[in-house]
Amino acid sequence: MDRTLPRMKIGFIGAGKMAQALARGLINSGRIAPENIIASSPKKDISFLNDCKALGLQTTHDNTEVAHKSDVVFLAVKPPHVSKVTSEIAPILSREQLVVSIALGITIRNIESLLPSKSRVVRVMPNTPAVVRAGASAFAMGSACRDGDADIVRDLLSTVGFAVEVPEVHIDPVTGLSGSGPSYMFAVIEGLADGGVKVGLPRELAIKLAAHTLLGAAKMVLETERCERT
Repeated sequence: MDRTLPRMKIGFIGAGKMAQALARGLINSGRIAPENIIASSPKKDISFLNDCKALGLQTTHDNTEVAHKSDVVFLAVKPPHVSKVTSEIAPILSREQLVVSIALGITIRNIESLLPSKSRVVRVMPNTPAVVRAGASAFAMGSACRDGDADIVRDLLSTVGFAVEVPEVHIDPVTGLSGSGPSYMFAVIEGLADGGVKVGLPRELAIKLAAHTLLGAAKMVLETERCERT
């Protein structure tokens, strides 16, 4: 593996919204060129690959091609597909590659059991604001990971927002907090906007004011390291 980010080859098995968000973040950060990223998806999901092509990525229907060409392989598929995908790529993977799973609820041990011994596995819980490079991602490192692997993962995830390493036992709670949290924040924005509309504001303006109110409050918490209802 070339541990220099600009030279690193990144692969996504699964080319849905989260994979595209991560790819777009990497490209927009200027850290990795689009031609150094490859994504795979089944033929029935051709629209996802078309979106990836529009970003300048290499695309394929062959998961083994992704594994063969990549230093870091993201498993960006739905949980029921993890077993099938790992069985396809296991014969190709080497200990020089990192396998980063964003599959919900699948533990590091589960993935390690499906891959060759001593595979370097990382589990990540991202969230949807990664699409606008404002995500909050937590990641946990597998037992076979090497010194410096956490830095690589942090660098990759930081292109789409905040990224922090946690013990794997914290990943499920993170899923409930920052993973599901955006949906609750959308509901708060909608509720504030509804209140604004009831007192005479146009809905479009009410939504913008509500969204900026949450954005400002969040920024205050981050900058002051205090969360005070005053």
